This record gives sequence, C-alpha cells and structure tokens, in this order.
Amino acid sequence: MSDLSAEDGASDADDPDSGDFKEEILRRLENDDPELTELWVKLVVGGAEVRTRDGYIITDVEGVRDTEVLGKFLGRCTHITELFVSIEEGLDADDIVAPFLAGLQSNRSINSMQLTCSHIPQDFFRMLKPFIASNPNLVALRIDRCEINAEQLSSLSLALGESKSLKNFSLIGSRAAGMNQFDNEQSIVNLIEALKMHPQLEGLHIGNSSVGRNACTALSDLFPQLDGVKRLFLYGNNIDDLGVELLVDGLAHCRCLRQLQLAMNPSITARGWRALSTLLEDPNSRLALLNLMGNGIDDEIAVIFAIALAHNNTLTELQLQHNAIITSKGWDAFSKVLCDTSSANSTFLSNHRLQLTLGENWDASPDEAATFESLMTLNKAADKKRVAFAKVLLHHDDFDMQQLFEWDFKVLPCVIGWFERAAAYEIECEAVIQKRKLAAVYQFVRGMPELAIDGIAGACKTSAKVGGERPYSATCE
Repeated sequence: MSDLSAEDGASDADDPDSGDFKEEILRRLENDDPELTELWVKLVVGGAEVRTRDGYIITDVEGVRDTEVLGKFLGRCTHITELFVSIEEGLDADDIVAPFLAGLQSNRSINSMQLTCSHIPQDFFRMLKPFIASNPNLVALRIDRCEINAEQLSSLSLALGESKSLKNFSLIGSRAAGMNQFDNEQSIVNLIEALKMHPQLEGLHIGNSSVGRNACTALSDLFPQLDGVKRLFLYGNNIDDLGVELLVDGLAHCRCLRQLQLAMNPSITARGWRALSTLLEDPNSRLALLNLMGNGIDDEIAVIFAIALAHNNTLTELQLQHNAIITSKGWDAFSKVLCDTSSANSTFLSNHRLQLTLGENWDASPDEAATFESLMTLNKAADKKRVAFAKVLLHHDDFDMQQLFEWDFKVLPCVIGWFERAAAYEIECEAVIQKRKLAAVYQFVRGMPELAIDGIAGACKTSAKVGGERPYSATCE
C-alpha cells in the first residue's frame, strides 16, 4: 500500500502491518489481485466490514480515513467485477459513505453493483452519480429492498441518465413509508422515462414499487425503444386490467422478450389475463417464461391460457402456484395442450416443451396428479421427437388406420417407418412395438382386401418373371 500511502501522506494506520486493516484483503485490493473479482462491503457506523464470496469477514475497516482508503483501493482495481454494498441504518453519509464513494468513482472494472439497505442516506444517489457516469463497463445496477423517497428517486433518475452502458436495471421494494401511492408512482414514471436513454437495456425489474396505470403507460411508451429487452419483472405492484392492456400494446414491439413476471398483482381480472394471452397467440412471440403466481387465477383464466397455448411452441415455463383453486375443469384444458389424446396425430402434435407449475392451489385427483407428473417428466427430455413418440405409444394402444385409407397402400411404408423409428428410441420393448406394427398392417389389409390381393398378385408375377422357376398360377394358388 506504499503508493497510496505516500500519495495521501498517510501514517502507519494505512499499513496492513500496523494491524488497523487486519492483514491481507486491503493488500490484495492494492495489488489488484486478479483472483479477487467479487467483494461485499457493509458501511457501518465508524467504518466498514469487508468480506469475500464465502461470507467470512476478513477485515474491519475502522474510521473515516480507513473507509476513504478502501474506496480508493477499489477505485484502482481492474479485476473486481461485482460489488455488493449494504448500509447500516442511521449512518451519516458525510462521515462514511461520501469518502467511500469518492474513491469508488475512479473504478472502471465493476460491471455489476447491488445496493441493499432499509434506509439510504438522502444524498446517496447524487454521490453515486460520478461512478455511474464514468464507468463504461457498468451493465447491471440492482437496488434491493430499499426505502427510497421521491427526491432520491429523482436523483437516481438523473444518475441513470448519465450511464451509456447499462443493460440490466432492478428496483425492488422501493415503496417508502410516508409517501402516498401517487407520489411514489410519479417518481417511478420519471425513472422509467430516464431509461429511454438506454436502448441497449436487456433486463428491467421493478418490484414492490407501486407500478400502476401511469407507470404502465410510461412503460408502454418505452418499449418501442427497447426492442432488445429480454426480461421484464413487474411483480408485487398495483397493475390492473387497463395496465396489462397498456403493457401488451407496448410489448408487441419487444420481439426478443424471453421472460415476463407479473406475479402478485391481484387487481388483474379475467379481462387483463385475456389481453395478456394474446402474447402467447402471437406467432412471433419468443416468450419462454411466464410467472403469474399469487394473482387469484382460477379455472376460467386457466382455460383462457390453455386456449392461447394451443399453437405455442416457445413457452417452456408457466408458473401458476399460489393462485385460486384450479379444479378438473382447468386441468382438462391444460391436459389437452400437453397431450391431446383425441387421435394419435393430435397427441404427436401436442406441446412437448411446457413445464407447468400449479402448486398447492390445484385440487387434483390421484389419477390427475399421476398423469401430470408423467407429462412433466416427459417434457423435460431434450429430444422432443422422442417425447412425441412416447406420448403416442403411452396413450394409444391401437392406431386407427382408416383415416389413411384414402391414400391406399401408398402410405403404408410411412406407417411402418414410423414404428421402426419408435423402436429405435427404445420407449417400449420391441415386441410391443412389433405387435402394434402388425396390427396397423392388418387394418390396411382388412380395410382394402382387393388392393391387398392385387398387390400380392403383382408381387408374385414380378417374382415369376425374375426367378422363372414357378408359373404365376402356381404361385398364387
């Protein structure tokens, strides 16, 4: 630490050998240890606690001077990529926070920062702004379980406007005591409008933050500029039916959206869920995960989503736990999506990707639960052709070939080839598949005996011409 100490005119208090920094962690920071890539810093009254990934507190940083030196060491690091900061409630920003952030603002290596605390010093985001503005590698900022007032949200909005690299932003649990819903939502609206400066944004997470109609309007206006957004999490807010409709209008521009969370928005009714279901019906949708936990979803809404999923092959996970009771009516609709047993062809064309989570709110019979478990297990398999073959063989003992008779025997080689491919997957024993193959051939012969006889006669005649040993009449007698 000699370079920093000499520059700052520090005393032996800055030397790890003096005991004030309790050995190695600050030395590793000063030496820019390439193996030190993640750091947890808790700013407390009188200093800071610094720990590594395993959670073990390696050193206690004591005093304003030591905290300032810690910030400067972090500012010079080129290998730290993830920084987690928490702040003890009641901490004076001028004593501990300001010196730490003053040193941190020189850092250019941190690409992910998370702030967790119940109470943020009033000027925190104003002091953090230089770090956000000057770090071209900062791609993720997460503010978790923090109480933030309107003025602080305004400062945060200004800070975000200075960043040119942000790709993921999370604001969770920001509703502050003493703020009414409208004031808090208007601050959220201002924050959303600041994100227009970030067309490169890929992930947006605003949870437990009073997002209502006004914020949904702002989001709907924002989405056309965020056509690359992949993750949108809006759980625990005040979104209602009109809010969902606004979101859906905006999300029509987000062709890259892969994950959507609207959990714990109980004001949404069937009208809103019906609007949301149109995203699943869109042939251009790339949505893979939809989390709708804790919303009072019942049989009526389950049927709406099942219908929307009829031709959807992109959604792989639908989470519906902690909702209203779903009975056999809702399950029957989903069951038909997962495995339509009305015909072998319908079963083959069913959904072989979806993982459905119903949880304890599903009033399932033992048979329904067993079928559900079987289908979910099958859908986890990577080879979807194998899943399709398995569902057909498990749910159809005999195949009705009559619907294929219009093509005569021309289609029979395709039927036989299907069974041979099924045998190659080793879904059931070869004897069972062979039995079903013979049963299918028998249906063709029984259904079109004249063609079968003509076919045999033609084969015999060909054999006679090629072999020349037995007369045609003798072969067919």
